[in-house]
Amino acid sequence: DWLFARLTTDEGLSGIGEASHGGFGPRRDAIVATILEEQCRPLLVGADPRVPLAALAALQAPKSGQGR
Repeated sequence: DWLFARLTTDEGLSGIGEASHGGFGPRRDAIVATILEEQCRPLLVGADPRVPLAALAALQAPKSGQGR
């Protein structure tokens, strides 16, 4: 199961991203949407959309080192 999210910049550029997590049970879409809104959105607001790897690094940084 996948959740698709449309990202739109303040200048009107947009794109579609996908997210998934299989372990949340029947409410997983709502939970993944909440994670995107509350945890990912603040990391992307103000980011330069012309540098997608910087945005990716910002999203991955909070998770680095986990699982070790």
